[in-house]
Amino acid sequence: KQGVAENALDTRWPYTYNQRISEWPGSEGHINQVENALERLAENLDTRRAVITTRCPELDCLLKEDIPCLGEIQLRALEDEGEIFLDMLTIWRSRDLLKAWADNVIALTYRGKRIAEMLEEKIGRKVHFGSYTDFSNTLHI
Repeated sequence: KQGVAENALDTRWPYTYNQRISEWPGSEGHINQVENALERLAENLDTRRAVITTRCPELDCLLKEDIPCLGEIQLRALEDEGEIFLDMLTIWRSRDLLKAWADNVIALTYRGKRIAEMLEEKIGRKVHFGSYTDFSNTLHI
């Protein structure tokens, strides 16, 4: 846990969403949540359990500011007339409409498109990136 105390005092963000998604910092080591979600989807396209979290209480409770605004990503693979669409839902603690919303949406839809390509490679079937749904608990300017 070296560095946790320093991160708590630091005023800069000590993480990125990509780190929390691809290298979640648990006490048992880093977890690639994208790979876990892809495995769940590959085993069962109908799963509602392909969920990724950015929350890490071991670290976030120590931060004075800037706990992650992005809380959760859920991936759903839906089949329609033989075609697969990967939908993404994100849940946000707080959002700055003026400063962050657009960049976050662009980055996450790009990431969703890449995850759809990864699922396609994993299952050997064409996967389209479908809808992106964004739920913000607190949206502000």
